[in-house]
Amino acid sequence: MLQFLRKFWSFDYTETSQADRTTRWLFPILYVVIVIVVLLMATTPWSPMTLADKLSFFMLDAAVLFLFLALLLLARKGHVMLTALCLVSLVYFASMLPSLVLFGSIRAPNIAGLFVLVPLTALLLGKRATIHVLWVSVVSVVVLYVLEAIGVTQPNLTGATGLDTLLLITIGIGLNAVLLLTALHIADEHAARSQAAAAETAAANTSLRQSQAELSEIKEQLERRVVERTAELDHVNLALQHEVAERKQNELRFRRLAERSPDLIGILDLPAQQWIYVNRESLFGRPLAQVATSGTWFDWIHPDDRGEVEAQWRSLDGGIGAFQGVEFRMSRPDGEWEWLYSRVTMLTGDAGGAPLQVLVTVTVVTERKMYEQELKTARTRAEESVRAKSDFLANMSHEIRTPLNAVVGMASLLDETTLTTEQHEFVNTIRISSEALLALISDILDFSKIESPAFALELGACDLERLLTQIVDLVSLEVNRKGLELICEIDGSVPPAVRTDEHRLRQILLNLIGNAIKFTDRGEIVVNLRAEPLAPGEARLWLTVSDTGIGVPEELQGAIFEQFAQADSSHTRRFGGIGLGLAISRRLARVMDGDISVASRPGGGSTFTCHVDVRYDERVGVSRKLPDRAGQSVLLVHQSAAVRAFLARLLRAWGLAVQEAATLHEATALREGGMTPVLVMVDQVLVESVDSAALDALTGPAHLLVLISPQDRAARDRFASRAATGIVNKPVMAQALWNILSAQAQSRPLPATAPEPPAAAEGEIRAARILVAEDNLVNQKVILRILQRGGYEVDVVANGAEAVDAIATGAYDVIFMDVQMPVMDGLQATRTIRSLPELARQPYIIALTAAATEVDRHACLTAGMDDFIAKPAQAKDLLGAVERAVAESS
Repeated sequence: MLQFLRKFWSFDYTETSQADRTTRWLFPILYVVIVIVVLLMATTPWSPMTLADKLSFFMLDAAVLFLFLALLLLARKGHVMLTALCLVSLVYFASMLPSLVLFGSIRAPNIAGLFVLVPLTALLLGKRATIHVLWVSVVSVVVLYVLEAIGVTQPNLTGATGLDTLLLITIGIGLNAVLLLTALHIADEHAARSQAAAAETAAANTSLRQSQAELSEIKEQLERRVVERTAELDHVNLALQHEVAERKQNELRFRRLAERSPDLIGILDLPAQQWIYVNRESLFGRPLAQVATSGTWFDWIHPDDRGEVEAQWRSLDGGIGAFQGVEFRMSRPDGEWEWLYSRVTMLTGDAGGAPLQVLVTVTVVTERKMYEQELKTARTRAEESVRAKSDFLANMSHEIRTPLNAVVGMASLLDETTLTTEQHEFVNTIRISSEALLALISDILDFSKIESPAFALELGACDLERLLTQIVDLVSLEVNRKGLELICEIDGSVPPAVRTDEHRLRQILLNLIGNAIKFTDRGEIVVNLRAEPLAPGEARLWLTVSDTGIGVPEELQGAIFEQFAQADSSHTRRFGGIGLGLAISRRLARVMDGDISVASRPGGGSTFTCHVDVRYDERVGVSRKLPDRAGQSVLLVHQSAAVRAFLARLLRAWGLAVQEAATLHEATALREGGMTPVLVMVDQVLVESVDSAALDALTGPAHLLVLISPQDRAARDRFASRAATGIVNKPVMAQALWNILSAQAQSRPLPATAPEPPAAAEGEIRAARILVAEDNLVNQKVILRILQRGGYEVDVVANGAEAVDAIATGAYDVIFMDVQMPVMDGLQATRTIRSLPELARQPYIIALTAAATEVDRHACLTAGMDDFIAKPAQAKDLLGAVERAVAESS
């Protein structure tokens, strides 16, 4: 029962003081009123009132009880302030309505409810609501008085209500409100002070608790630090004990090692000039006590070495920890000299850093010095041997090339005479064998030069397209002879000119392309050049050579880059060569900050990839376009898909529209289908058996461009006489093809690419006069016959002195100058000729030598020569050099 009453009486507080005060007073008031009403209802039957009055009173009490129970439920729902407002309103209306309705006067007893209303409002709703209720109450009393005074309401009480009654009631209500508000204000101040004091007390308690916690934490930290420091001290003490023990062991170990060491090891006290410790008592039979004094020490040192030893000991004053070792010679008691190596290390020093004690180690190195001297002697001998071998190779090259020049020259002359088919085969065999021997000699010389430590690159400007064109010219004869297709494509990323060693780059490319030609019997060889930028002005040049040849097994791909190695010995017998080409190329590529790799499979061809680093000028290359041919249609007919793709890419890049066909039948079908090309490009192999009528039907009004091997004279003669027909030499180079198309677009005659120098007619004498300086009689005869067959007037002398005399007495346009000649060599003769003041016009001097190295070329050009030809020289080399001389002179 008590728990029920406690739960019933309990109520929830809020976070605001006014709401808490309302809650604290509202529920007791409601409970008290409800209890009073219940007691009144319970005592009504025993009252002296009439039955009708009892019923009326009971019903009134029941209504009041119901109303207050409703207010209690509303408050229990949490609407405390609303309940309080309703209670105040109920008291107000209970105080005013009877005076207005029943009594008609403010003198009615219910007016006393206003004196209850004001404190009740103050307790439940606060000061502001109390002031409002006060004004409402006063105004209500005044209004009721006015109504009674003007006769609107008729009082049921005896006597009229006076102004004094109004003032008394009003003053009573106001005084009641003032006293109550004052009490509330004082209570609020006391409550605020109590709350502030409580807050201060709570803050002080909190600060106290924090201080206690901090003190506890500090205490724990101090205890931990004491424990840790104690542990550290124990650890340090233990470490010191270990260190002392270890030092004792190290000292014992040092003494054992020092005593067993063949070196002299000692600790020297510098101020006292005494040995604190030494592992032996004497050095070369002399007591070490004598060595401790510098005067005696230096007397035994070789005079040439005393300066270095004195410098070492003087350096001790610098206070550095370790000093450079010094080697010197010391005399033995028997007068022999021993080589010693001395090292000094500072052990202790004073406050200024000057050493007090030093560790001295002296090692006898006489035997090592003897070995070093032997190694130097051996190295000198090896270098002399290498130089002798190089000189031997150069001399052998000269001696072999000189007679080989006669063999090659005579074979060329003999091949141009009237011979039978069998005799032509014999001559061709001589020529091929001579060229193979020349290639062999060149490979051996190149390999020996690369192996030399003095080998260095000669950097210069290099036009890559021109270089590739020159290489194609060199190999075109063999390519066309074997019926192969050679495709050379230069990517747009390649700079127009680079800075590299052009001669070595030519050698790499020539070796790779020559290898591909040698080991490919049918199909095509594709050469691709592209560039990869590295930094401003620097690029990596990628050279790729792919073929459809015999291929290389994977397990042998590493061996082919070794000297004197090929993929298989049977290849050496079948294809020839000694296996130096790839070894030379790889070593050259690595010297040029690059390398060469291979990807291949037997029967599936090979792809050799080489990269070298080059420098270049950052300028935009010339873009090839044919604006006059933009959009024109070209019919491309070629049996090789690779060649078709290459040529089609070129033509489309130049702005032409290309239709491709693999056979004449496909080309004819395209023509019959309505294609009207302005140019038909066809391979000579496809049209060599086609008559003129069929060819005219294929081309119609279009121009014809035929791809022909330079060696196929019959085909060239056939198409040279045909109207609107141009000839492109195979293999096709982009520059040559562009030149022909550009000339045709401008209505100029279509040139054949790479025209050969026209041969002189029988008995015709050309304008250029030539002097040949050559000491070998056979070579004189060969060169004389070749130049005379070319239509030139030629004189021959046997040495450089005769050449100088000949120049002084006769006018010559061109001089072929051998380098190695008796009396006066070619270099000295050239310098003498260049210094002759009486010459009206200097001749064009061409070096003709069997010494074919780059150093020899440089020496010739430095001496004043204009051109360089290596022996053995063929007819085309000699005549081509003369043509260049004539062209330059004109």
